[in-house]
Amino acid sequence: MKTVLAVETSSPILNVALGNQEGEIREIQADGRLQHSENLISLIDQLLKKEKISLKEIDAFAIDRGPGSFTGLRIGFGLLKGFLAVRKRPCYGAVSLDMIAHPIVLPEGSRLGVVVDARREAIYTRFYLRHKGEWKPERKLVLLTLPELIHQISDGTTLVGDALIRYRGALADKFGKEIQLLGENRAYPSARTLVEWLQAKDVRLSQLVSTKEFIPLYFRASEAEERRRKAKRS
Repeated sequence: MKTVLAVETSSPILNVALGNQEGEIREIQADGRLQHSENLISLIDQLLKKEKISLKEIDAFAIDRGPGSFTGLRIGFGLLKGFLAVRKRPCYGAVSLDMIAHPIVLPEGSRLGVVVDARREAIYTRFYLRHKGEWKPERKLVLLTLPELIHQISDGTTLVGDALIRYRGALADKFGKEIQLLGENRAYPSARTLVEWLQAKDVRLSQLVSTKEFIPLYFRASEAEERRRKAKRS
């Protein structure tokens, strides 16, 4: 087992996790929301001190690559690159929607849709099928509008993710009891998942090697970039 430090900065709930060489995992999260730049370093320092481990003892890093908060993801990657500039270590990353799906336990053959609010009337979406105790993606992650999402939902589907905060009412009105909508307490990814996957050598975790891989996966342009493109077209 490696000593692994994982950070999750894509969601409003900042959290970090540490996996030791005995396979134990410790996780801690910040009390406040959307204060990642102020809390991330102190949160890591708090966790390392509690477990009596120094930063130089970390064998590998893991990070949520997104999609998610533009600012939050940049904070996580900025800190990670700072660590790696001082001391080279292997680094791994995963997609946030896969991480959200991971701890959800439903019967074999169930269908799960992870829906993350992309703002500007768009929803990051990925559907999964439960097979042999794991969530297998039906297809690639896509960016959908609410009508497009509704078209892809079938009876018996379970939905989870923070897009339900905005769209729960519309989906409940459309489908009623034909689908299941999970609560906000299941809506966000956890740094613990990154450690579990690295310890298990899970294929959902990929090693980041080239420079272009050390950037967040946004899957869409920022609002400022979209405005610039619109201005150029007009």
